[in-house]
This record gives sequence, structure tokens and C-alpha cells, in this order.
Amino acid sequence: MRPCVDVAALVLTELVTNAFQHGGGEDVTITWCADGTHLTLQVEGSSPVRPVLRTVDESSEGGR
Repeated sequence: MRPCVDVAALVLTELVTNAFQHGGGEDVTITWCADGTHLTLQVEGSSPVRPVLRTVDESSEGGR
């Protein structure tokens, strides 16, 4: 069970960081739901601007 908690915490921190870093807003909303088998995490930034898909290559540090 503990490895799943660690992975979920890592994913959540990455999503929140991305929301602040690339979202351009000041607020982030986190919603989660666990049903015993599945965990759903949703992170929503306050910016009204939609994300834009970027082209990346093997040497890019982000964008995946």
C-alpha cells in the first residue's frame, strides 16, 4: 500500500507544480476520489487560457 501512496504523492506534486508554473493563474484546485481500487486525481488551474500542445524532442527537459 505504501508504494502507491508515494507514487500518488509524486504525481500530485508534479501536477500542482505544472498548474502553477504553466497555468498563469494564482489558484489551483485539487479534487481526488478513491474507491478502494482506483485513485483519481484532478488538478485545475485558475487560468482561463487553454493549454497548447508543444513539439518536443529527445533533448527537451519538459513537455511530455
